[in-house]
Amino acid sequence: MDKQLKGKRILVTGGCQGIGRGIAVELWRQSANVVVLSNQPDNLKKLKEEYPSIETVCVDLRNWEETRKVVDSLGAFDGLVNNAGIAIIEPFLECTPESLDETMSVNVRAMVNVSQIVAKKMIQNNIKGSIVNLSSQASKAALKDHTAYCASKGAVDSLTRVMALELGPHGIRTNTVNPTVIMTDMGRQVWSAPEKSQGMLSKIPLGRSKPRPFLAKAFEIHVAHSTPHWHQPREPRVAPPDDRDARATSAAGATGSKPHFQRTTSSPPCI
Repeated sequence: MDKQLKGKRILVTGGCQGIGRGIAVELWRQSANVVVLSNQPDNLKKLKEEYPSIETVCVDLRNWEETRKVVDSLGAFDGLVNNAGIAIIEPFLECTPESLDETMSVNVRAMVNVSQIVAKKMIQNNIKGSIVNLSSQASKAALKDHTAYCASKGAVDSLTRVMALELGPHGIRTNTVNPTVIMTDMGRQVWSAPEKSQGMLSKIPLGRSKPRPFLAKAFEIHVAHSTPHWHQPREPRVAPPDDRDARATSAAGATGSKPHFQRTTSSPPCI
């Protein structure tokens, strides 16, 4: 794996804490040249102090034009991990337009914006790259009080399929990783209460969430594999909420004129 990533330049959004930090550090351990993009200067500083060779850039992904300028100035990348995301917890009947706008701005709109710049430079430089979008089991199964979040992750899955279809002919693979809950700071804020966590954990065969490095490995695999194993086009199986087999489904673009979809089965967790 390390031979495939050595010297590869990879951009990770939201990569200074939680899942994103785990992904950035794992890619760095595999000899990739990692650039982390976030709007949290204190966490970026901590990451830089611990891993001086990781490049850090501070920008608010909600600002479309400023983000475009910053990402464009960073040059070309071999890989992109769209990890940045937020979760605003509100029941359906109380979900506000502000919550919807904020969630979609970070979880979907910013993903489109950053991916456009990175993909264009990949095409211009004839880079057969990889883009990995962080989705969630929330795109497949309803989660109580997660109206805006579930809607945004459903949009991420649909967006990824279109990206795979249109970028595949350029040799750019696009995938999602759809985990369940991981107890990062963000995960603990939502799921630490036993009355909330027990229902979720009861659907996981091991009865506990997976450690963060497990999820980081899933991203590493998608970014590193330069020669994907193609399957015939088919609809991925969607695991129902009570399915005890934890799954992650990803879509990948093909290099031919007809789209192919790559289906990956694993059990990484997170929100």
